Amino acid sequence: MQRLRVLRSVAEHGSFSKAAAALLLTPSAVSQHIAALERSLGRPVAVRSTRGVTLTEPGRLLVETAETITAELDQVRREIDRLTERPRLTVATFTSGAAGCCRRR
Repeated sequence: MQRLRVLRSVAEHGSFSKAAAALLLTPSAVSQHIAALERSLGRPVAVRSTRGVTLTEPGRLLVETAETITAELDQVRREIDRLTERPRLTVATFTSGAAGCCRRR
């Protein structure tokens, strides 16, 4: 997911250095993530030039898929948060009513 996140940022910003700044990484780290992604796919995902970076067709496909995956993961996180929310219970009583059960030590 980290490599896909980096690729999405490169696509959004059009350069490794701008993507790095947005992700709080170094340009070298961004380049390494993209290189690792390209090695794992066996094909280039970005074309580097002096004018910036453009994505190849596999790169564009990965960005589209990454956006879908990210949306799905966000939805799952919201569902998990909803499931793990603890309901809040408030108990109200008079001091004399609670005197026998809640002693201060």
